[in-house]
Amino acid sequence: MTNKTCGLLFLLIITTAASAAWPASSSQFAIKEFHKDANGITFRTAGGTMRVELCGDRVVHVVASPKSTVPSPKVPVVIQPCRASKLEIKADKSNVRISSAAITVAIDSATGAVSFLSKDGKVVLAEPNDGGKAFDLPSLYDAKSWQLQQSFLSPSDEAQYGLGQHQEGIFNVRGVPIRLSQANTNISVPFLLSIKG
Repeated sequence: MTNKTCGLLFLLIITTAASAAWPASSSQFAIKEFHKDANGITFRTAGGTMRVELCGDRVVHVVASPKSTVPSPKVPVVIQPCRASKLEIKADKSNVRISSAAITVAIDSATGAVSFLSKDGKVVLAEPNDGGKAFDLPSLYDAKSWQLQQSFLSPSDEAQYGLGQHQEGIFNVRGVPIRLSQANTNISVPFLLSIKG
């Protein structure tokens, strides 16, 4: 066996070992473990932390972080912490469900995908099966800035309005990628209204 063949064989073994250690199908939001409390659940994921809490029967607060802790929210319009009443939590191998009298939030254990269901079990809003959240550090130069992405499934007959004041002339923003950043004539407001309710 020549040195070139040995080197190629060594490279093949290293590549195979690396791909076995980091499977391509694993999600950065795959649930590793979770902790329940009075208002919701905190999940430790493959790539950080996610928290789902109910702030009443119809209000759900979801926060995801690439770090091991969830940062304290800094929302000036929220003047009281979330308080849930009659919260029910169920978990099995495939998902974790947190329910109030009016809504259920289901979190897929394999991907961390979040779905919101009505009282009668109909899907109101759902991330894609592979998860709809993404964190990206654009470059080492931008090490203090993260790019975030959030995707939800949308039926073809749904219209969506909102996300601020933009200059593109588009009223129905369904399927339109919109960067939520402030600029001279663009005002971003992270609020979306659907005709589905």
